[in-house]
Amino acid sequence: MLNKLMILIFVVISSTGCSFSQENKDNLALVKGFSEVMFDTTVTSEMVVSKYMFANQSSENLDSMRLKAAKHIDAIRNEVDEENGWLMPGFKVANEKRKQIVWLLNVEQLNKLELNLSEEQKRNVYVLLNSDRDEILQYFYVEDGSINSFSLLVKTGSAWFFVY
Repeated sequence: MLNKLMILIFVVISSTGCSFSQENKDNLALVKGFSEVMFDTTVTSEMVVSKYMFANQSSENLDSMRLKAAKHIDAIRNEVDEENGWLMPGFKVANEKRKQIVWLLNVEQLNKLELNLSEEQKRNVYVLLNSDRDEILQYFYVEDGSINSFSLLVKTGSAWFFVY
């Protein structure tokens, strides 16, 4: 009886770990795809939003959220050459050729910002690293297989994700 219980516990733990791992891989691929087209002006900001953002949202404000996110992408694209200390992403993201996306919890030692999130919410954060893998260039908040935010407002070391 004890052996069956141990096997059952092992199977449950293993299957939970596998599903989380698959979810994590899917989120990494989602964020990588988004980061590759975010500054690609041959792809409209509306197309970027429709493919990568708010995919599983059912909100009466969904059209408004998509429009605001698309306008935000346009604004970031237009200011790509300027260093703007209070807004992320900045110019370094556009110039980064090797897109290295990782889960924030795997590189927390690089995080210099106080994210205004609970510990549970931090599990939904992915980051873009520079090519030396020693600096976080951009943060992404992913939930339910969709990017909910890709930009931070930063003030004196504290940061908040934009909500559209």
